[in-house]
Amino acid sequence: MAKGAIAFAMLSGSGWQIFTINPDGTSLTKLTDLATDQIQPAWSPDGARIAFVAQGEGGGMQIEVMNADGSNLQTLNEGPGWNYLPDWSPDGTRIAFVSSRDGNNEIYVMNADGSGQMRLTDDPNEDLSPSWSPDGTRVAFQTNRDGNNEIYLMAPDGTNQMMLTDSKASFDGDPAWSPDGSRIAFVSDRDGQASLYVMNADGTGVTLLARGTGYGERSWSPDGGRIAFDQGGPPGNIGGIYVVDVETRSVTKLFDGRWASSAVPPGSRFPLLPRPHHPWRPRGA
Repeated sequence: MAKGAIAFAMLSGSGWQIFTINPDGTSLTKLTDLATDQIQPAWSPDGARIAFVAQGEGGGMQIEVMNADGSNLQTLNEGPGWNYLPDWSPDGTRIAFVSSRDGNNEIYVMNADGSGQMRLTDDPNEDLSPSWSPDGTRVAFQTNRDGNNEIYLMAPDGTNQMMLTDSKASFDGDPAWSPDGSRIAFVSDRDGQASLYVMNADGTGVTLLARGTGYGERSWSPDGGRIAFDQGGPPGNIGGIYVVDVETRSVTKLFDGRWASSAVPPGSRFPLLPRPHHPWRPRGA
C-alpha cells in the first residue's frame, strides 16, 4: 500500500466494504469482505490502523478497528443504538464518535481499545461529526441546537462549547481540520446547494472551494495542499472520489463508483447513507 493512500467505503456485491486507493487513482485494494456493511473508515494518526463502522447483528452500528492491511479485526463498542463517525485523537490514544445510545445523537469519546467510554455533549438536539484539532485541544462538531446546522467547538472533555459558524444556512457541517490546525474544511448549502468550503480556525475567511459537491465527506492531504471528497447522491447513483487543490481550486476525479454521499441533511436522525471519514492516510505512514 502506497504512502498517502485514501480509504473509503464502496458498494461491493450486496453490501458496503472498505477499500483503499492511491491519490493518483491507482491500486484499488479491498480491505474488508464481510457479510454486513462496513463504512466510515478513519486512519489512525500513525497510519497503522483503520477505525470504521460495521452493521451489528441486531441492526445497530458498532465501531471496529483493523490493521491497515485489513487484519486483526477488533470490535470497540456494540449497541444499544448506533455508534458511528469515529475520529482519532492526534496522539492515537482516543477516538471520538457519535452514539444514539441515550435516545438522540450525542458525541462520545473512548480509549483506542474501546474502554473508558464517556459522553461529551448533552443536548436534546443532534450533535454529530466530531473532528479533533491537530494539537488535541479542541473538537469541532456539527449541531442543530440553534434551529439549523452550525459548526461548534469544544474542549476534548466536552466543556467550553461555542458556536463557530453562524451563516443561517440550513446546513453548515462535517468539519475537518487542516493538518496545521489553521483552517477547517466543511460542507455548507449557503449558496443554495451543498458545496465544499474552507475557513480559518476562528470562523473567519470563509472561501468556496468546490461547488455542488453534495453532503459527502472530505479529508485533507497530509501536506494540507489538497482535499479529497466523495460525491454522489441517492443509493445507486454514480459518483466518485475527487481531489480539489486548495490554492487553485482545480478538481480532479480519482475514481468512479457507487458512492455514499448525503450523510446528514438537515432534520435527519441518523445518517441516510454511509460515507468515508478522514480517509487520507497520514504523511509517511
